[in-house]
Amino acid sequence: MDRSPIQPPEGDDQGAPKGLSFAEKRELTNQISMLPTEKLSRVLEIIRSHVNVADDDEIEIDLDVFPPAALQELLEFCRQSLPPRRTK
Repeated sequence: MDRSPIQPPEGDDQGAPKGLSFAEKRELTNQISMLPTEKLSRVLEIIRSHVNVADDDEIEIDLDVFPPAALQELLEFCRQSLPPRRTK
Protein backbone atom coordinates (compact mmCIF):
# COMPACT_ATOMS: atom_id res chain seq x y z
CA MET A 1 0.00 0.00 0.00
CA ASP A 2 1.41 3.39 -1.04
CA ARG A 3 1.60 5.84 1.90
CA SER A 4 1.91 9.24 0.30
CA PRO A 5 1.38 12.26 2.56
CA ILE A 6 -2.13 13.62 2.79
CA GLN A 7 -2.46 16.93 0.98
CA PRO A 8 -4.85 19.59 2.26
CA PRO A 9 -7.74 20.33 -0.07
CA GLU A 10 -7.14 22.97 -2.73
CA GLY A 11 -7.67 26.44 -1.28
CA ASP A 12 -7.02 25.36 2.32
CA ASP A 13 -4.92 28.15 3.85
CA GLN A 14 -3.97 26.22 6.96
CA GLY A 15 -0.37 27.11 7.76
CA ALA A 16 -0.17 29.76 5.06
CA PRO A 17 1.04 33.20 6.11
CA LYS A 18 -1.72 35.67 6.81
CA GLY A 19 -1.94 38.94 4.95
CA LEU A 20 -0.72 42.11 6.61
CA SER A 21 -3.03 44.51 8.38
CA PHE A 22 -3.41 48.06 7.09
CA ALA A 23 -1.04 49.30 9.84
CA GLU A 24 1.57 46.66 8.93
CA LYS A 25 1.35 47.59 5.24
CA ARG A 26 1.87 51.25 6.15
CA GLU A 27 4.81 50.25 8.38
CA LEU A 28 6.31 48.18 5.55
CA THR A 29 5.97 51.04 3.06
CA ASN A 30 7.63 53.47 5.47
CA GLN A 31 10.40 51.08 6.40
CA ILE A 32 11.29 50.21 2.81
CA SER A 33 11.65 53.92 2.06
CA MET A 34 13.96 54.32 5.09
CA LEU A 35 16.28 51.42 4.20
CA PRO A 36 19.84 52.32 3.23
CA THR A 37 20.69 51.78 -0.43
CA GLU A 38 22.80 48.68 0.27
CA LYS A 39 19.77 46.92 1.81
CA LEU A 40 17.51 47.52 -1.20
CA SER A 41 19.15 44.74 -3.21
CA ARG A 42 17.85 42.24 -0.62
CA VAL A 43 14.36 43.75 -0.92
CA LEU A 44 14.54 43.11 -4.68
CA GLU A 45 15.70 39.54 -4.09
CA ILE A 46 12.74 38.90 -1.79
CA ILE A 47 10.31 40.39 -4.30
CA ARG A 48 11.78 38.44 -7.22
CA SER A 49 11.64 35.18 -5.25
CA HIS A 50 7.84 35.53 -5.05
CA VAL A 51 6.79 37.23 -8.30
CA ASN A 52 8.13 37.75 -11.81
CA VAL A 53 9.54 41.24 -12.11
CA ALA A 54 11.12 42.86 -15.14
CA ASP A 55 14.69 44.12 -14.77
CA ASP A 56 13.62 47.76 -14.76
CA ASP A 57 15.13 50.55 -12.74
CA GLU A 58 11.91 51.03 -10.78
CA ILE A 59 9.43 48.54 -9.34
CA GLU A 60 5.96 49.50 -8.22
CA ILE A 61 4.27 47.12 -5.81
CA ASP A 62 0.57 46.95 -5.03
CA LEU A 63 0.66 45.59 -1.47
CA ASP A 64 -3.00 44.57 -1.71
CA VAL A 65 -2.27 41.96 -4.38
CA PHE A 66 1.24 40.94 -3.35
CA PRO A 67 1.55 37.39 -1.93
CA PRO A 68 1.20 37.33 1.89
CA ALA A 69 4.37 35.25 2.27
CA ALA A 70 6.38 37.89 0.43
CA LEU A 71 4.90 40.69 2.52
CA GLN A 72 5.71 38.85 5.74
CA GLU A 73 9.29 38.22 4.58
CA LEU A 74 9.75 41.86 3.56
CA LEU A 75 8.35 43.15 6.85
CA GLU A 76 10.59 40.85 8.87
CA PHE A 77 13.65 41.91 6.86
CA CYS A 78 12.85 45.60 7.36
CA ARG A 79 12.28 45.14 11.08
CA GLN A 80 15.64 43.40 11.41
CA SER A 81 17.46 45.94 9.24
CA LEU A 82 16.29 49.13 10.90
CA PRO A 83 16.87 50.20 14.49
CA PRO A 84 13.77 50.02 16.69
CA ARG A 85 11.77 53.23 16.93
CA ARG A 86 11.63 54.85 20.32
CA THR A 87 8.21 55.67 21.65
CA LYS A 88 7.59 58.68 23.85
